[in-house]
Amino acid sequence: MYLRSMNAVINNLLYLTPKRQLLYVTDTRDSEPSHTFEHLSCFFPGLLALGVHTLDLPTKDRELHSWAAEGLARTCWATYLDTETGLGPDEVQMLPGAWVVGGKGLWIKHLREWEEKGRQGDPPGLGEVEKAEEREYMLKKRKFLLRPETLESFYILWKTTGQEIWRERGWKIFEAIETHARTEYGYASVGDVNRLPAQQVDEMPSWFLAET
Repeated sequence: MYLRSMNAVINNLLYLTPKRQLLYVTDTRDSEPSHTFEHLSCFFPGLLALGVHTLDLPTKDRELHSWAAEGLARTCWATYLDTETGLGPDEVQMLPGAWVVGGKGLWIKHLREWEEKGRQGDPPGLGEVEKAEEREYMLKKRKFLLRPETLESFYILWKTTGQEIWRERGWKIFEAIETHARTEYGYASVGDVNRLPAQQVDEMPSWFLAET
């Protein structure tokens, strides 16, 4: 059941942006992809990485799920990297452009094309990502709500792959939280991740201590 469910998501709900190759998972509305990417979805890379690490998956699925985990986590990181505060927005609207037509932006299609061409370079949606003015997404919900999903996935990826890059990215997010969200007696949500100085909101969601 797990494998069938994960493969259904990978084959039908993972999309790629044209220029930065940002891999993201989205939902559907009236059977059409919304191209909304939520911070909550950043739990998914960690889930996939745990599946690869703990389950006896077929070799092909293990490879596919590993790529999906790293590519999705890369996009989660990009949403932090791109902002003025270094904190991630709660929700973004991806801008896949013409790739929307006919499902051209589906990650699995680009992955198959990459394989057919001899697997040259990194798989689509993986590799380095730099801060960019042309983000290929719009900030839809600008608040940082002290959500733990991105940091959880980075921690899991670091522990399961041994790649130091995930620990380093997690530390940068921690530093941004300390800089912009710490208060005298706790931590606060931030009203707009792309505004400096950061505007703290008088709240500390329960999940910050319960889940982080």
